[in-house]
Amino acid sequence: MLWCLIYEPNGIIHEMHLNKNAKGHECFDKICERLKLYERDYFGLRYKGPKGTEVWLNLRNSLSAQVHGKPPYRFWFLVKYFVKPQEIQQEISRHQCFLTLKLYLRRGRFDLSSLPTRTIAEICATLAQAETGDFNPDNIPDYSTYLPLYIWSTLAKSCDLKKEVSSEHNKLAGQSAQIAEVNLLHLLSVIHGYGVETFKGRYTADNYGRKLKILVDADGLKVYSIIREYDAKLGKEVVRSVLDR
Repeated sequence: MLWCLIYEPNGIIHEMHLNKNAKGHECFDKICERLKLYERDYFGLRYKGPKGTEVWLNLRNSLSAQVHGKPPYRFWFLVKYFVKPQEIQQEISRHQCFLTLKLYLRRGRFDLSSLPTRTIAEICATLAQAETGDFNPDNIPDYSTYLPLYIWSTLAKSCDLKKEVSSEHNKLAGQSAQIAEVNLLHLLSVIHGYGVETFKGRYTADNYGRKLKILVDADGLKVYSIIREYDAKLGKEVVRSVLDR
C-alpha cells in the first residue's frame, strides 16, 4: 500500500492508502471526491521531486514510478490551470482557487510593484473580510501576513499601510465570506502573475550557460535571460531580466 498525505493550501491534510500499483489519477480522484469537487480540469497535485523541485503529478503514470523516499508521500492540491473567475461554476472550486491564490500571493508570485497602494490595501482587506469577517477595531487582523514581508515592509515605509487596509476593510461590512472570495479572484485575475507558471533553466547554445526564467501561461511561453550585474552605487549585485525574442 502507498501511504499518501494530501495538503490543501489552508493546511487541512487528507490521509489516503492506495494500492501499490495505483495510477496518479486514483489519488487525484479520491481527493476530488472527498471535496465534492467536479470541475477537476483546473486542479492538480504537486510534489517534490528527487532534487527538491516541485513538479505536477502525472495522472496517467503510476504513483510508485514518480514518488521517492520513504512514506508518507506528500502532495499539495492546487490550481493547475487558471481561468477567468466568471468561468468557475462550483463554489468549492472558487474556494480552492481562493486558497491557492492566497498562498501564491504570500509567496510573491504576483508582481505588485506597479499597483497603487490603494489596490494593494483593497486586496488585503478583501482577504481579511473572507477570513475574519467584518472589521473590528478591537481585534484587527495581522494584514501583513497576506503579503511577502519585504513588500509589506517597503510599502509601510511610505504610508500607514495598516491604516489604509483597515479603512478598506471597514468598507466591506456585511459582505459574506463567499462574496469576498469571489471578489479576490477578480482583483488578482488582472494582475501580472495570475496563471503564470515559472521555471528556471540555462541557455546552452553558448559557452556562458546564461540562466533563464521561463514563464508559461494561457497566452504562450516567454523566455527571459537573467543577467547579474554589479551596481557600484548600491554596492551590491543586482539581477536584471531581459526578454529573449
